[in-house]
This record gives sequence, structure tokens and C-alpha cells, in this order.
Amino acid sequence: MTVSYEYTTNMKTPLATYLESLDLTVADAAKLSGTPYTTLYQHVRGLRSIRGEQAIHYEQTLDISRSELRPDLWPPQKDFH
Repeated sequence: MTVSYEYTTNMKTPLATYLESLDLTVADAAKLSGTPYTTLYQHVRGLRSIRGEQAIHYEQTLDISRSELRPDLWPPQKDFH
């Protein structure tokens, strides 16, 4: 008896969600950020983790918060009113 498991997920990385919200393709974002297409594609798909230095680079070039990309390094600021 052969059992086959297929996993499907609709979860998107924060970077994928951000690019989608701006209607940017991976190719467009790669050009804007000066990041190789393959690297950015892997980050968007969650195939490669984003290093701290890369999170800062994306923040500076794509205007996405580093805390969205790496909340383990930069926890989101809590809003106390």
C-alpha cells in the first residue's frame, strides 16, 4: 500500500505580501533593491532565510520594515496609549 501526502499552503512570507500590496513583481523588486533575482525569489517564496543584513537592505531599498522580515531580531514596537 502506497500512501501519498500532498501539502499545500496558502501562507505567504511577509516579503511576498508586501510586494503584492505594491503590485511589484519579483523582477521589479530585484531591480529596485539591486538584489539578484534568484536571491529575492528565494526570500519571497520562503526557500531561503533572510539574514539580518539583508533585512536592513530591504528596509532601505524597498521600504519594508526590518521587524516584519525578521521579528526575531527586531520585535515589532508595541503601541502603548
